[in-house]
Amino acid sequence: MKIPKSINRLSTHRGFTLIELMVALLLGLLLSAAIVSVFLEGKNNFVQDDEVARVQENGRYALRLLSREIGMAGFFGGEPDAVDVNGGAVSGNDCGPAGEEWLLIGATPEDPSDPTNHIASPLEVLDNSDTTTDDYYQCLTDGLVVNGTDILVVKRVSDTAVIDNGDWQLPDDLEDLDNERYYLLTENRGQGETELAQGSDHEADGNWSSVDDFESGYDVWEYKAALFYVGTDEEVPSLCKKELQDNGASISGQRCLVQGIENIQYELGIDIDGDDVPDQFVSGDTYPPVVGGEDTDAIVAVRIHVLVRSLNQINSMPAESKSYRLGGGTTVTTPTDQFYRMAMSTTVSVRNPISIGGS
Repeated sequence: MKIPKSINRLSTHRGFTLIELMVALLLGLLLSAAIVSVFLEGKNNFVQDDEVARVQENGRYALRLLSREIGMAGFFGGEPDAVDVNGGAVSGNDCGPAGEEWLLIGATPEDPSDPTNHIASPLEVLDNSDTTTDDYYQCLTDGLVVNGTDILVVKRVSDTAVIDNGDWQLPDDLEDLDNERYYLLTENRGQGETELAQGSDHEADGNWSSVDDFESGYDVWEYKAALFYVGTDEEVPSLCKKELQDNGASISGQRCLVQGIENIQYELGIDIDGDDVPDQFVSGDTYPPVVGGEDTDAIVAVRIHVLVRSLNQINSMPAESKSYRLGGGTTVTTPTDQFYRMAMSTTVSVRNPISIGGS
């Protein structure tokens, strides 16, 4: 019997069977899962690399910032000895203990052995602070500083003179000194008169509020005093700062500079044999004025240790607690979490060692 051509054509156009469809769907799902897995792994690697890079960047920036401040500590525009820096009407609304002229340098206390009544210094370190019990720095309120971290205080003048040898150095649109800011006036590159006062308080040959009246031989520098510590910024541990405000000797509110700085420790390099080279590094306060058995004049270097943390937890990392040694005297144990951390350090020479002890 001969089969019709129409029936023969239908038999050559069969569809997929159910088994074939299921196998194709399974292969498609496996391929999609592989693509998603590769994408997620790449995304996780990118997030981790970005967090690690940010940790390294923040740590390096914090070290550079603190190194520069420490290197400039005690720079008073050519003034050779910090004891000669004095002033009359300095407001008591600064950060030191009540009754002390903390803003000044070289103010000798009545009782040097009293840790709350010490020689005002351009470089101060408070070791392992606890602002719930420490009350030396009056401008640091309870809970502002992360407990167990060090506080650094730097007093110096601006990088460049506002008035150099009687000549105004700032842009022409800034014609006068600010009557409420503090300035340091030196004569003959620090070999003559030296005075620290507000812009409106100068009583010597020059006139603080009119730059045209300054004679040749006079230099004027803006005076800076700042505290650097570990605080919190949007619930993230950060390197923060309080500084001398524009309105005289009051201290500003907190300003955070670098996020992710979880801990800072300073070691003071002590020169024992008088060759200006540190013979040992010790952890401790700069007040009373004895560190490691030596007077603060012996501080010739500072070693900075920072523990830097990522801003976000990294899901691809295991949740664990680690211990980091920051210098010879401090070990920090972290909570169990997935933050990436890195310990970094550097050593800075104190460029103005004659000023540190205020003598």
